Amino acid sequence: MSSLPSGESGRTGQWTLTANAYNVPGTANIVIAPASTIKLAFANSQRTLFANRLVDDNGIVRDFAVQPQDTFANPTISTTTSIFVNLTSDRLPSPTNDFYAFSLSSTPFVATTSIEIATNTYQTRVYYKDTRASDNYTPAGTKPIIQAKETPNQGWTMGQQFVNILPDAISRTAIVSANQTLTAGATSQALLIQTQDQYSNPSPVKLIQSDPGGIGVRFALTSNSSGQKQFWSEGYVAATTGTVAIPVNSHTTSFYMIDTLVGNYTVSADEDPFLPRGWAVAVQTYTVVGGTPYKLVFATPARRLVAGTTLQFYPDFETGQSTTTVIKIQVNDFYGNISPVSSTTIISLRAV
Repeated sequence: MSSLPSGESGRTGQWTLTANAYNVPGTANIVIAPASTIKLAFANSQRTLFANRLVDDNGIVRDFAVQPQDTFANPTISTTTSIFVNLTSDRLPSPTNDFYAFSLSSTPFVATTSIEIATNTYQTRVYYKDTRASDNYTPAGTKPIIQAKETPNQGWTMGQQFVNILPDAISRTAIVSANQTLTAGATSQALLIQTQDQYSNPSPVKLIQSDPGGIGVRFALTSNSSGQKQFWSEGYVAATTGTVAIPVNSHTTSFYMIDTLVGNYTVSADEDPFLPRGWAVAVQTYTVVGGTPYKLVFATPARRLVAGTTLQFYPDFETGQSTTTVIKIQVNDFYGNISPVSSTTIISLRAV
């Protein structure tokens, strides 16, 4: 370990050597200079920050120290020219309100992509913001990785460090499973409901956000379909209007539903009926298609015809205008929805 630069990590500028021989102590001072620069590094410990904020989970503002270093991780000092460094981040955009940047100051935060390590100094401190939470990567907890590279390129190893980004406070609820096509009367696949921050990061429910009793946050489930509907979730029995709860320290749970009326609809989940928090309501579209063929029905209205004519007794008999006598037969499912047959089907007709 070099004794320079003085003041960095307990370095005093020189080390004291002590020797004892025959109970006679001897001391000497020695200066150990760093070796040649071979890399850039982030000399700080790994940081944890909230999404798009400069503070960690203890509310402390955290910065990053960019240093040129030798092969033994000793900071080095350029005595002739400044070192210019480009800053980048290996990351993915957050699904909404994406932002990331470096800044030389915390207030104001002014985005920059490069910094200078001045002559006769051994580091420059920077600040970093990022809106995508680290758990929102695959695999979770692997990014972002901030990077520092000298310019012009001198062949030094790039500085890299993982930053643990935590989700911000919950601001919305979303149904994150894919849109579904349901068969009338059949149970859906699991629909996943999730609490999220303003950047669409999954954000766990905290105890202070829970409904009374620490049960988590309950959501009322509704649909704009006029069909016969049922909802079911863990701890709540099937009902025409449903309830689902996300437990404390969790951000995602599931529910199931049934609908009997063919069409395109929306299902919604809202915490307001239980305890309003101002979160955006979760809404997702779904489609209901007919079930298996169950019965035949006449799709045209009953008619009262004048014998031997195509005239209805009323009102066509009075006007002398004929009416169509086509009779349409329709295949329905158990719930009265149209249900196409899978192949040509012969139907027998008789009059009584």
